[in-house]
Amino acid sequence: MYIISDQGAPDIDPPVPNPMDWQMPPHASGAASIAMAASPASDPSGVEYLFECLTGGGHSSGWQDSSIYDDAGLQPGTQYTHTVKARDKSSNMNETGASSAASAITDAACIPGNVLIYSVLLETAN
Repeated sequence: MYIISDQGAPDIDPPVPNPMDWQMPPHASGAASIAMAASPASDPSGVEYLFECLTGGGHSSGWQDSSIYDDAGLQPGTQYTHTVKARDKSSNMNETGASSAASAITDAACIPGNVLIYSVLLETAN
């Protein structure tokens, strides 16, 4: 008795492009967040993305289906550096190389302060 499999060879190729690249590099999207987008990757098995923060205080995305990530809960006026890579959804989970590291600075916080009034001019109307 012979068993014939039609599953073919195992997937050993990572998604393309390899290494990953930025469609939109990290940029401030507020005083506490940085948004970014990976170039779309493709693979017959499907693709997941991982955005990694290389800077303390930032957050990595974990593997996700979306090629867009918004790192939130950050400190105002602070620089954060990220990379992105992709992997396919085959049982081998073949990963691309990471993109080049890219940095962005969150917007400065707008902190209400005291208003100093230098002079007041009072006039009486007739």
